[in-house]
Amino acid sequence: MKLRFSIFSLALSAALLSSAQIFETGNFFYKVVDAAGAKVEIQRPFNGDQNLYYNGISGTLPTSVTYNGKTYTVVGVGERAMQGAKLSGDLIIPDSYTYLADWAFREVSGNSVTIGAGLTNLGLGTFSVNKLKEFKCSAANPLFTVLTASDDANSEGVLVSKDKTELVFFPGGKTTTMWIFQRPVTSYTVPSFITSIGAYAFQNHSDLQSITFHNGMKKIGNYAFYECLELTSVSIPYGCQLGVGSFGACEFNLTSVTLGGGQTEIPAYCFFDSDALRSITLPEGIETIGDFAFNYSGITSVKFPSTLKSIGYNSFSYAPNLTSITVNDALEIVGERAFGSLPITSIDLKNVKELGAFAFQSCPSLSSVKLDHVERLGATAFFGCKALTGINLPESLRVMEGTTFFNCSALADLTIPANVEEIGRGILVGTYALPEIKVNPANEWFTAIDGCLYDKDVTKLYAVPCGKPDSALVVPETVDTIGEQAVRYGRVKTVTMGNNVRYIAANAFASNPVLEEITLSARLDSIKEMAFNDCEAIRKVTSLNRVPPAGGVFSGGVYIDATLYVPRGTKEAYQADENWGQFFNIEEIDVEEPGVLGDLDGDGKVDVSDVNIAINIILGQNTDEAVKALADLDGDGKVDVSDVNILINLILKVN
Repeated sequence: MKLRFSIFSLALSAALLSSAQIFETGNFFYKVVDAAGAKVEIQRPFNGDQNLYYNGISGTLPTSVTYNGKTYTVVGVGERAMQGAKLSGDLIIPDSYTYLADWAFREVSGNSVTIGAGLTNLGLGTFSVNKLKEFKCSAANPLFTVLTASDDANSEGVLVSKDKTELVFFPGGKTTTMWIFQRPVTSYTVPSFITSIGAYAFQNHSDLQSITFHNGMKKIGNYAFYECLELTSVSIPYGCQLGVGSFGACEFNLTSVTLGGGQTEIPAYCFFDSDALRSITLPEGIETIGDFAFNYSGITSVKFPSTLKSIGYNSFSYAPNLTSITVNDALEIVGERAFGSLPITSIDLKNVKELGAFAFQSCPSLSSVKLDHVERLGATAFFGCKALTGINLPESLRVMEGTTFFNCSALADLTIPANVEEIGRGILVGTYALPEIKVNPANEWFTAIDGCLYDKDVTKLYAVPCGKPDSALVVPETVDTIGEQAVRYGRVKTVTMGNNVRYIAANAFASNPVLEEITLSARLDSIKEMAFNDCEAIRKVTSLNRVPPAGGVFSGGVYIDATLYVPRGTKEAYQADENWGQFFNIEEIDVEEPGVLGDLDGDGKVDVSDVNIAINIILGQNTDEAVKALADLDGDGKVDVSDVNILINLILKVN
């Protein structure tokens, strides 16, 4: 055998040989695995940073090798060492070898490989995607053997466990005689004594069109028939459990799958990327469907068995023909992206309690979703569901993670139920048809003011619907935080903040095409990144703080076209700031110092006296309009019990 390498990267090759105790001698590369015991394994050939392949090898692999005057014992074949090797004749693994590492002979092609007597450890996918005509095995090997014609006429040369119950690897280049010609094996019937198919056993068998299992089958291993592109149909016997990816990526010809029952799980990737598959009946007893199980499949409809409790990540996503999903009463967990990018128009999730992030991402035709018992909506659960006009959220709902209805452009009605206690960022981003958000009055954590969402104490602005065209947003005096993505994609034309806003989160007002004027709080400390990104229509920015707030980054054109107004005597400070100083036009104005929030009697503090004034206003005993304006702490245009509660909370915070 000769190995031919192009001459380049010699210095890097030398460094690798030295640092990893890898050396080349004779026809192979070796890696030292036990320096004290002088043991090595065969290593994949390389040149610089380029992996190469062994070509034209045959005969018995070396049992020992001498390098730089030291003799080493060869004990195994390293990870991917023989990957892609092309054999020129039979290859024999000596009896002294104890292991073949993961993928050691992946994609090997040639006549045969003989398993030695001492080989007791086969790594993951050792002979996956092989193109061997047959396997051979030492009769002394304690774990493996090969089938002969006397075992089964069609199974000669198949590698199996010693007790002949597990088919370990099928020779992918095996042929059968038809008349005087040798033909590839296109169909195979598993012998009656085989009860399990090993992991990767038939992976990428390029000629296999049909596989027949007997009723005594117990298990089909992980990726056993993965990428068998010519496979047309599969019938799984009763009680035979499937493995991860067992029939995944059989994309072009697998049109029929029959599950005989007794299965408890459809594992991850099991029927992934099976484009030709149009239907499948899920039998009773299945409790879980794993991640990517039917991702990119061609199924048109699916009915969940009554036993199904959960479906995993991306389990049915990107199935372009799936228009009908019938959900059972037992299903409680829908994983992330489970139904992403499907053409479904409606779904009844009955008793589902948890809906994962992006669960219905980009389902453009989804117009109706029934959620009777859901407790958690994952982040961006309905991302891009542009046909969804309304959704009835149940009282069981407690958590709405961020951007729940991102770009649900037709959503026109939404009410937050009484028991929702946690809401993430930007839940209304892109809701262009929604004029207002409503909150059940019994909710103890959130409230709606002028159609916008705040926490119950009105200290944080959570969300402004995008269906308030060219509106003016007046932030109540009690608010100290503008939440992340709270007004993103909004159509708010002017923004006036109460003097207690201290923090504007990232992307708070981003991508607002009509925003022209902003008045920033006198107590504003920080504006996070991209808060006003892509708000090119801004022409007037008023900052009432005598100290330039940290941040303040706007889109480039705003610095040129807009005018920044700052308190008299602070222009130089703003000009010296790395962000605010980018404004071409900065003018000074007179501003009033903000008073103490909730101080209705003007004594410089908030106490019981101020509560009494608010109560008198509610009772009609105080009609002073200026005092009424101060007492309207939540900014809803009236003085009521909500404002009294805010006053009490302010007193409690001070004390």
